[in-house]
Amino acid sequence: MKEIDVAELQAELKRGDRSHIVIDVRTPEERTHERIRGTINIPLSRVGEQVDFLQQYDAVYVHCGTGSRSQKVCHDLAEQGLDNVVNIRGGVAAWDEHGFDVISQPGLSIMRQVRIAAGSLVVLGVVLTLAVSPYFIALPFFVGCGLIFAGVTNRCGLSAVLLRMPWNKLVR
Repeated sequence: MKEIDVAELQAELKRGDRSHIVIDVRTPEERTHERIRGTINIPLSRVGEQVDFLQQYDAVYVHCGTGSRSQKVCHDLAEQGLDNVVNIRGGVAAWDEHGFDVISQPGLSIMRQVRIAAGSLVVLGVVLTLAVSPYFIALPFFVGCGLIFAGVTNRCGLSAVLLRMPWNKLVR
């Protein structure tokens, strides 16, 4: 699998001697919080449908938040016969670390909000179980089941609820 670091990519893009596209394979919700200018969003779950579209470019640069999902996408696309895919090592995090232009919205990303809410609900459920009634054990049990469901299906009910909150309407 071909890889490139963000400084090399920046130089490559400035040369402009090849047709290229830079795709972001994160979810649209993740992209709302921060994104690299000039990239297009093709979520991880939909990239396989875009093979014909991606074949037209000399280079398809792929990034995510830190580089792990983009590595998987590059591997999967290479298995489908694309030889023009290049993983961007470090993703948006590395891009930002090097001081390159990242469009950021204020506030916490939706995934950080999910972690905070889920952790808070688990702690609250345990405290209420110990202090009030053993029936409150249902709260952390329900949260745990929700997290398992989200991991298996890649659909998170808690993030759907949080996206409807007034503080998230400002960044969408």
